[in-house]
Amino acid sequence: QQDVRSAVEALKGGAADPIIIDVPKGGYVAVFSRLDPGRTGQDLPRVAEAAVDELLPMLSDNDPAIRLAVIQSLGDMTIKASLPALTAALRDTDPQLRIAALEALASHGDASAASSVEPYLFDRERNVRIAAIEALTDLGGESAAHSLALLLIDRDSVIRRHVVHALGEVGSENAMMYLLQARYDPDAIVRVSAKEVLMGLGY
Repeated sequence: QQDVRSAVEALKGGAADPIIIDVPKGGYVAVFSRLDPGRTGQDLPRVAEAAVDELLPMLSDNDPAIRLAVIQSLGDMTIKASLPALTAALRDTDPQLRIAALEALASHGDASAASSVEPYLFDRERNVRIAAIEALTDLGGESAAHSLALLLIDRDSVIRRHVVHALGEVGSENAMMYLLQARYDPDAIVRVSAKEVLMGLGY
């Protein structure tokens, strides 16, 4: 039995024994029945692709702990084949799992996932929206500035403050333009945040 985050490391080491991922509540996700003896890390992409096929049906498991373990495992397998599965996980009914899926997509660093992240800037749960802001900042770079700026008129001042900091991380010319506008936000904390971010960027 192995922790979900150590499973991929075991694959890199060429493990030949069955790999069982231990998840909370006593459940087990069996990723592989057996790996060929003598397997090396050079085969990891192909093996990981096979793992995606094994894991995908488990995204519909009734136990959220199982679904979380699957999302984390897919996040660790930073291969393009896992992106559609993680995108599907964004539709999970549990907001904590939507957050986990957003974080996993961000860890992949594949800019093509940005369009899948954008709708969750408007999720009904604040923490999911914050996770989407952070993921889009990591994935979208300069192209994310416009999408993020749409939230500068959001009714939630906490969201606006997170957007200000995200735009500071983007640091593009367009991001600076939006930050200059944020200096006049109706909320004092957002205004101060915008000014501090601009000062940190030399404005």
